[in-house]
Amino acid sequence: MRIALVSASRPAEALEVLRDLGCRPVEHFPSDDPVEIARGGDAVLVECGGDVDPMRTLLFKLRRAGAASVLLAVSSDQVLRVDPGWPFDDLTLQPYVPPELYLRLRVLEWRRREAPNDLRVHVGAMVVDLGARGVELPGRSVALSPQEFALLAFLTRFRGRAVSREVLLRDVWGVRSVETRTVDVHVRKLREKLGDHAVIDTVRGVGYRLAARSDGANE
Repeated sequence: MRIALVSASRPAEALEVLRDLGCRPVEHFPSDDPVEIARGGDAVLVECGGDVDPMRTLLFKLRRAGAASVLLAVSSDQVLRVDPGWPFDDLTLQPYVPPELYLRLRVLEWRRREAPNDLRVHVGAMVVDLGARGVELPGRSVALSPQEFALLAFLTRFRGRAVSREVLLRDVWGVRSVETRTVDVHVRKLREKLGDHAVIDTVRGVGYRLAARSDGANE
């Protein structure tokens, strides 16, 4: 099994454990290319150790890059800092229990091979294919730019919840800025392309919320 191993420490704690388990780990570090990491193995193991915060944005970048199976590894004192809404598929504790780590990785591999439709998210009449990075509406496909798809995928993951413009800038584009017009422009383009099939509501004073309903009205 090929594992893309991402860690803030050098060498990664999991490196020798994975080798002993018969896996083929390829080490990466947070500054590496998320697309290369996402394509570099049957699963991605993101090793946070004692601080989950530096890896938070990387998780979203990995998902946008097409990583289908992500295992998050954290120390026991950091578990409560992990938001279950972050884009990872399973979680394991550090220091590792080798048989458990191996089993969790094999489960992720099995899910990826046997249940590819888990990446096809239905929101009303719209289907967002997170693996193929495509959007389908009744009778047609919708062409989105990479930035538009990244925004829609994020809103899809948090559908039904209001998300601030600042959070979207940080987690979709990976920037911290007081200029939020970028978000507004991309939301407007998404509304034009998606029409009434999926509604992006404006939540005044907060940001945006993806909803699926029949009337197509925006707040």
